[in-house]
Amino acid sequence: MTVETPLTPIEEAVYHLEDWTQQWNVQIEVEASDSVSLDRLEDAAVAAGDHHPMARARLERHADLDTELTWVMPPEVEEPPVDVVEADTPEEAAEHRTEFYDRGFEVTEDLPYRVLHLRAPEADHVLLSTCHVPCDGVGALRLMRSIAAAYRGEELEPEAVEFEEYRRAVDDARPDGLRDRVRQLGNAVEHLGNAVDRPDRVAGDSRLDDARWGFVHHQVDDPGWLLEGRPDGVSVNDLLLAALHRGIERWNHEHGEATGKVSLMMPVNLRSEEWFYDVVGNYALFDRVSTRPRHRQTPGETVEAVAGQTREIKESDTPVALLESMNLIPGETPVALRGRLTEFLRGPGEGLMDTAVLSNLGRTPEPPAFSGDAPETLYFSPPCWGPTAVGVGAVSCDGSLYLSLRHTIGHLDREAAEEFMGVYLEELEEVAGKK
Repeated sequence: MTVETPLTPIEEAVYHLEDWTQQWNVQIEVEASDSVSLDRLEDAAVAAGDHHPMARARLERHADLDTELTWVMPPEVEEPPVDVVEADTPEEAAEHRTEFYDRGFEVTEDLPYRVLHLRAPEADHVLLSTCHVPCDGVGALRLMRSIAAAYRGEELEPEAVEFEEYRRAVDDARPDGLRDRVRQLGNAVEHLGNAVDRPDRVAGDSRLDDARWGFVHHQVDDPGWLLEGRPDGVSVNDLLLAALHRGIERWNHEHGEATGKVSLMMPVNLRSEEWFYDVVGNYALFDRVSTRPRHRQTPGETVEAVAGQTREIKESDTPVALLESMNLIPGETPVALRGRLTEFLRGPGEGLMDTAVLSNLGRTPEPPAFSGDAPETLYFSPPCWGPTAVGVGAVSCDGSLYLSLRHTIGHLDREAAEEFMGVYLEELEEVAGKK
């Protein structure tokens, strides 16, 4: 049976923002411990899509004067969204990866996910790209876990909650009373006021005219040192953020550029703890964590500044305030007009966009292994765009921390991106106090 459901405010905001930046996709990549069968992978990709309704979502075609955008989900996936390529060298594998994630999604026609079977000299890799409009990073990880489970021949467990319930989650996050909604709008206005101060950029280092994405991967084995000796109230995510703040300043200094304000975009997820890792969908709002030179004098000062801001974000319900601001637009406003509201970000407004993105998926409850108990590696990176040309994704799995740097090749070429990752890793050890 075909299912229809309106877009949530989060999904519609991402849809309109993509219209003027570039298409946003989420990277999930698994290195398998054994060779992967293409036939079994195709069957698994179809089974996972059949299992998760939002993995089959296509946007219903609409006219400019329509007042609602609607997802349409057919009852099953008709064709396996899987391609296969071979690479004889790491450089060829990197090029295949770049080409795969450079492909956009036509949201009215394409499935919102596709899979690449990359046969590389050292191992087989399974790459998943998901359209960010209906699917955030946690949702993409859930979809990859389902693909892997189906590949292993396991019966896919029903989603933890009913479709109608988790589709209501965004609206359920809104305050109930008018007084609370007014208070949250006040918080949103105060928060948006902070955006008037222009953040600095990551210094460019590339001789290439290439707007496509490159990726640098790094596996941190036995990352217990990130957990040891942390001050009370400081999370691993705080350390990841603090290291990126300091790494950007150091990188810019080494490239002859001064750094004032560094602003990192950090997704904040509205998912319920009961089904946080169990549902394919998009529940990610964006907040920012900023530092200035006075906050980056020592590693401890940077960690303190970052942890104070993330604590305030959690305690003040800032994401809920931003969600409430999305509801300021009257429901009867035509879709075309709502889309034009992103025009303020063009031109001078682009200067208000963040320096970089950092997204941490946390510890996956079930490794997406295609054989054995766990994959050899698991990498994730969030979408980036325009002036925000650098993003770092983190995910923990089977005792390791996996970091993926996404970068515009025309801003950081592959050699420079490797060097940037090296700087970031050194700063991560510094903020964590690794001996």
